[in-house]
Amino acid sequence: MTANDIRSSDAGERDAALVKRVRAGGNEAAVAELVRIHEKKLYRTVISILINPSDAEEICQAVLIEALRKLNTLSDASLFGPWLLRIGRNRAIDALRSRESRERRDDQWLNDSIQQRIEADIGQSIDSRNRQVQIKKKLSRLPGLYRSIISLYYWHEMSVDNIAEQLDIPAGTVKSYLYRARKILFTELDRDLL
Repeated sequence: MTANDIRSSDAGERDAALVKRVRAGGNEAAVAELVRIHEKKLYRTVISILINPSDAEEICQAVLIEALRKLNTLSDASLFGPWLLRIGRNRAIDALRSRESRERRDDQWLNDSIQQRIEADIGQSIDSRNRQVQIKKKLSRLPGLYRSIISLYYWHEMSVDNIAEQLDIPAGTVKSYLYRARKILFTELDRDLL
């Protein structure tokens, strides 16, 4: 038996005794001791996934409350620590997925808005020559690769994959540069309208 096994065994016995006291009657001292023992490990687990300290603290509080409410569902009280960390890890992953999903929706909305705006601006008839001149001025201020990608995409009506092949860069990079170029143009065009 190694030193880690002995520590783990002692920790499991300690947790089992504390869980037993909490289950027996909501012993506040036992609850406080369980929280004190495990809160740092829980925080380290959650922060390693979420990075953001305030999000990690919020998740840790929710996990501790959830674990204490569901304490009767824990079949082996000596495994309280690993059980708590597993709940924390799962909640952090759920929060991260939710945040990424929200960010993707926000990015998609912005991308769609920019694309509609640029297509509306670029798609003006020849009668709106002044507007086209203004757009071309803005395009000329873009970094070279952004300008090339916008030109290939809108004026030459090439697909992202064709542009990637033409420029010998990954399609994901083309999408990223197209997004950034649209965002810059949208900002510049809006600035002129104000």
